[in-house]
Amino acid sequence: MKQRLLLFAAIVLWAGLARAQCYQGPGPTGPTGPTGPAASEGAYDFPFQFNPGSSNGKPGSSEVQGVVSARAVVLPGEFVGSVGNCQTTPASSAVFTVNLALNFAGGAPTQVGTVTVTNHAGITDECDFTFATSTSAAVNLNAGSLLTIVAPASQDSSLAGVRIMLRGTTTDYP
Repeated sequence: MKQRLLLFAAIVLWAGLARAQCYQGPGPTGPTGPTGPAASEGAYDFPFQFNPGSSNGKPGSSEVQGVVSARAVVLPGEFVGSVGNCQTTPASSAVFTVNLALNFAGGAPTQVGTVTVTNHAGITDECDFTFATSTSAAVNLNAGSLLTIVAPASQDSSLAGVRIMLRGTTTDYP
């Protein structure tokens, strides 16, 4: 019995260490130094899901999904590395607006980019996502910034199950 408990404790300790290393690791491009990112740089992604509680999963007209940033984050120009998927492709292009309010406690949001969802070459179950920042430059968020994505004002007749992940990085680790 003691051996099983020790083995279990070792596995739990190993799993905890592996998780910590993934959280604050050197990043996906290699070791620290001239060939990779700084040791303190890490991924900080923002997930958005439209109308998850609906039976049809369609984004509502001008539906807003938002996330408050807990730390300073940089979203790269043109939202490089961001991804999306959908359950059902749109009948025509659907343009989602990305807005940022740097001061969540009442700052007015400004448009910082768009995410356009289109039907992939006529295939009914595959969407293409085109990400664009308003100025092609990186978007900087402060801790407490509110990042929102707004669905198109006119609901698409078939688009459903839209999920968008905006990729960011931070050097603001505890």
